[in-house]
Amino acid sequence: MIPSSRSSHLAVIFALLSAGLFPGLGAGFGASRIAAQTSAEPSGGKISAASALPSDALFSAMRWREVGPMRAGRTRALAGVAGQPYTFYIGAVGGGVFKTTDAGETWHSIWNGEPTGSIGAIAVAPSDPRIIYVGSGESLARPDLSTGDGVYKSIDAGKTWTHLGLRDTQQIGQVAVDPSNPKIVFVAAEGHPYAPNQQPLLFGVLADGAGGGAGGDAV
Repeated sequence: MIPSSRSSHLAVIFALLSAGLFPGLGAGFGASRIAAQTSAEPSGGKISAASALPSDALFSAMRWREVGPMRAGRTRALAGVAGQPYTFYIGAVGGGVFKTTDAGETWHSIWNGEPTGSIGAIAVAPSDPRIIYVGSGESLARPDLSTGDGVYKSIDAGKTWTHLGLRDTQQIGQVAVDPSNPKIVFVAAEGHPYAPNQQPLLFGVLADGAGGGAGGDAV
């Protein structure tokens, strides 16, 4: 029989929370009780729950900040530059490519004349930071997405771009540049999101040194 008095109801609720039958409601109570029991036990070489937590002073000087850019939308691609710790490129799925040279204090769009704004991958050549490859078409599997039109290359750190091909891949998830030869690039494409693909989805691209023209071979 369920007790009818208010004090009896409170006693029942307290017992249920103590037994852990409502973990969402009793999480705070259970954690407090465990911490109290742990800290009350003799040390015996054991570390109490309170002492195991890092001191607040350790992180007191750190603050989260928005580094932008504010109009990029979802961001799928990110690339840094070896030897340039303040330079980064990001690719938004509907906003093109942005660049910062001051660790995110300011961002500048470097993708203003290309026909697609959906970016799936960015890669900077390890042997030459002026050479950048961009795979267009976001690779996130979503009910609403934007497709791209292949691979682009810049030989002047993003000032100008040349289309290299693979126009029908639509979605590109990853681009990798050979560590010693910036003309050799591997492209992993996801292809048409809602239809069969007419071509393979992993390519090895040999781009010429001028940034124009490429030969893509399925691998």
